[in-house]
Amino acid sequence: FNGYGYSILKEFGINIGLSSTVKLIGPRGQIVFFRERLEEFELDYFLPLASSPDSIIEDILKLISRLKQNLIEPEAYLRYANGLPEADEAQALEKKKHLELAQTYETYTKLCRRENVIDYDDQIYQTIELLNQRPNVRQQLQERYHTIFIDEFQDTNPMQSKLIDLLSKNGDNLVVVGDDDQSIYGFRGATIDNILSFKKHYPKTTEVVLTENYRSHQAILDASYRLIQNNNPYRLEAQLKLNKRLTSSKNTYKPSLMRFDNTEAELSWLASDVARRLLEKQPDQPVDIAILTRSNPTAQAVHKALER
Repeated sequence: FNGYGYSILKEFGINIGLSSTVKLIGPRGQIVFFRERLEEFELDYFLPLASSPDSIIEDILKLISRLKQNLIEPEAYLRYANGLPEADEAQALEKKKHLELAQTYETYTKLCRRENVIDYDDQIYQTIELLNQRPNVRQQLQERYHTIFIDEFQDTNPMQSKLIDLLSKNGDNLVVVGDDDQSIYGFRGATIDNILSFKKHYPKTTEVVLTENYRSHQAILDASYRLIQNNNPYRLEAQLKLNKRLTSSKNTYKPSLMRFDNTEAELSWLASDVARRLLEKQPDQPVDIAILTRSNPTAQAVHKALER
């Protein structure tokens, strides 16, 4: 998404005042950019008590990033902040905080435009601005693509979803692949609502449910399916009356759950179980046994247990 947006801004950015030499700055570059122009932000609420200005700057930039990902413009944030009550000291301070953040967001946006730089989120955020403000460019891009294909749609954020809406021809040339049960990027701004509301947004969409699994054994798929039902009725399967139960031609091994009082007991059982499998009348081959761990230190502990 971001790489695509950057290429569009390089090609068409002049239509909204960005030259083709626009410079992309990363997270560290943003902090430097902000710090070098610190006086222009007039931070009265935050900076006087800060022992490390860079950490405050980084947190403010994270907020600006989240605002952009949710398509909240500086003007909208300013209206919200101006409308906050200030009946007592606590409310007045809260209003002052949000006003300062909103004004900082506005100033940051103007400085970036003045200096002809964009940040990571701007690659999409300003592409949306381009397509909204210049229907001629939007039409040109819509005619450029026969089909728009989006993978992992459950992990898109509102900004990415809006870009898709602007590029597609009323959804007639849009194909998305996704699984609401696999949404894992909420901490990065992704919203599962994009896929949950897709059918409402594009009512003529045809669903194709993929249920044949080539990786896992049936018993594992069945256990997973039973577990994920606890998320009903907030799943697509329940809302659209689909059948997402996966099937597999593999049906040999069944999962088992072991519980141990401590790590040492777990490692001892693990080594004993591997030994048992290798010494049975019809033994497993060492190459057929795998132990998965979450980190290198855990892997080293397993390695020592097997050596012993």
